[in-house]
Amino acid sequence: SNNILSHSGRRPHISVEGSVTHFTARRNLYYPSPKTLENASDAEALEAAPGLTCLSRFGSAEEALAVLPTALPDVVLMDIGLPKMNGVECVRRLKTRHPSVQVLMLTVYGDSDRVFAALQAGADGYLLKRATREELIEAIRQVHRGESPMDGHIARQVVQFFNRRGTAASAVEQL
Repeated sequence: SNNILSHSGRRPHISVEGSVTHFTARRNLYYPSPKTLENASDAEALEAAPGLTCLSRFGSAEEALAVLPTALPDVVLMDIGLPKMNGVECVRRLKTRHPSVQVLMLTVYGDSDRVFAALQAGADGYLLKRATREELIEAIRQVHRGESPMDGHIARQVVQFFNRRGTAASAVEQL
């Protein structure tokens, strides 16, 4: 999708979800929750990053789902704690309709239940809001390249889950 023009006539852009906001640059970025990025200076920092431009922001998942299909981004930044419909359900619906859209969760929630729910819903990466601006910008680029960036703590939870699962499978095979 790097060769596809965005609705603005420029290269694809990145959109971030959490508050709902669209970023534009060499990737399409969207984020729906006002709280995804802690303040306007965070959005401005992303906007200033080479290749990223904010396209729009949305106040809810419902609003984002209504608008996104008309200006489909390459990357969506999604918060879990959205008003009404939560970010996990929004990811599920968005990925069902548009499986090629890359979704990076950006949230304060690091508990395994929410992490696994988001990943099962189709999230392509998972970053905690404590990430630096540089880490967020790099994670957006990684998701756009088809990688799955994760906060180190989150990655450890995923590894431990599969380690425990592998141990249980081995025990069953020995019976």
